[in-house]
Amino acid sequence: MFKPMLAKNITITKACKLDLTKYFVQPKLDGVRASWDGKQLLSRTGKLFTPSENFLSRLPTPEDLAKRSIKIIEGELLYTYVDNMSRLDRFSKTVSIVRSKSADWYNINMNFFDCVLANPWSSYTTRHRAMIGGNYRTVNNYFVKDKEDLMRLYKDIIKYGQEGLMLKLKDGGYQGGVRAVLKLKPKNDFEVKVVGVVEGLGKYKGMIGALKCLTEEGASFNVGSGLNDEQRKQAHTMYINKYITVEHEGLGRAGRPRFPVFKSIRNKGD
Repeated sequence: MFKPMLAKNITITKACKLDLTKYFVQPKLDGVRASWDGKQLLSRTGKLFTPSENFLSRLPTPEDLAKRSIKIIEGELLYTYVDNMSRLDRFSKTVSIVRSKSADWYNINMNFFDCVLANPWSSYTTRHRAMIGGNYRTVNNYFVKDKEDLMRLYKDIIKYGQEGLMLKLKDGGYQGGVRAVLKLKPKNDFEVKVVGVVEGLGKYKGMIGALKCLTEEGASFNVGSGLNDEQRKQAHTMYINKYITVEHEGLGRAGRPRFPVFKSIRNKGD
């Protein structure tokens, strides 16, 4: 089964030693990732999508892919932008359509960002040329010369509603299942109230598995990532009815944080 290439989160600091001239930089679209082999449209985990014909007719044919030595092409499924539509609303609209077995996909576009060629070690530069040569709807690539250049682009991308930036080595091959792409995304944090705990399982049996949290707006969620073993061994009363700081990558459906990580316990208003 096809294994997509994965991404590793990074932060750009003064100590960062990346040679950014060796990378292509792409906007990180906030949609649903998919792969297309000319016959089937699959999710990142290999589940089959059932798009309508008016969407399928806009995808490259098997013959067209073969002509460019493309075995699989990847992209982000995303609802057509409408004025004043928020990033969250656009994402929610995308998900509701692509998860349906019978929805009309007319307003869904596939924005191609990478592909697998017949030669699996082909560089990203070569893979990009193959997509450009097919006149496909591709995600823009940018060149940056240093950290300041990258952060200017990053701020512009965030300002205009994109999720972040992806950095791909120009000479890097396609490494399925490997975190070979770098991802630069904003981090947010907020204070939430702990209203309960989830008991741990496996190696965390007898300890805290996760904290049940409630936002000021009434959204509930659990957070376990970020808790170390000592914090997990604490009595439940150490956390219940206390406030904690949680880091996240934006709010999703119903105001719940995406990829929440426990940062610290604190008193409200500290």
